[in-house]
Amino acid sequence: MRLLLGLLACLLLAACSSSTPSTGDVRAGFSQNLPGLLELKDFKLEDGHNVGSDDKPVWVARYTATVAPRQPTFDIDTVEGDVRILKPVRAAGEAMSLYGSVRSTRSGDTWSHRFQSDGSSNPVIGRPRSDYGPDALVAGSPEAKALLAKMAHEKEQAR
Repeated sequence: MRLLLGLLACLLLAACSSSTPSTGDVRAGFSQNLPGLLELKDFKLEDGHNVGSDDKPVWVARYTATVAPRQPTFDIDTVEGDVRILKPVRAAGEAMSLYGSVRSTRSGDTWSHRFQSDGSSNPVIGRPRSDYGPDALVAGSPEAKALLAKMAHEKEQAR
């Protein structure tokens, strides 16, 4: 009898839990949508509720995600003599927050998730140094300083 009641309780819990997606499932969906440059550090859901029906649930919630670039990122500061000088944007592992909403719909036993970021949640991320080619230099580096000094000297000579 105890075994039967335990089995019945497990079945009831499984039936109830299928009406809402698990946080782990939503987190996994969000992580899969991130570009490879970013790593998911933390993910929280709040204010989740069903806007569909019991038969066809549509679960909507707010999310807050903390992400970080896997490597340093840069943007072009200037171009001098066909050489791009890059300014650092983000350090590897530097955390930034993203905010938005998720809309989850169930099809059979699986959930699909659609994420919509808030308009105010658009942090500047930059791009990896390798995206700029091997000749790009980082501003403030000895190579960049030498190039800028050489170019300044050439301009002075041309006058």
